[in-house]
Amino acid sequence: MLVYRTPAGRMSGSSATESGVIHGAVHVPLTGLVEHLGDLDPARPTVIYCASGYRSMIAASVLAAAGFADVSDLLGGYTAWTFAMVAS
Repeated sequence: MLVYRTPAGRMSGSSATESGVIHGAVHVPLTGLVEHLGDLDPARPTVIYCASGYRSMIAASVLAAAGFADVSDLLGGYTAWTFAMVAS
């Protein structure tokens, strides 16, 4: 699982992951995704998320265009994930 968030300092002056992260996620800012493609396994199923879902949608498109076979975007991002976890 990958998390694509804005680097620290761009979200209301705080760290982009300050609101929380999903355990086991690899953190890569969207602005550095292309540089990190070689660090990722394109054959491994990949779920991408960000805070609300906008940046992860872009990241999913970038990975799919780069040949990643199984890319999913966590709809609603981390915000939706936290609501789902509270509700369950």
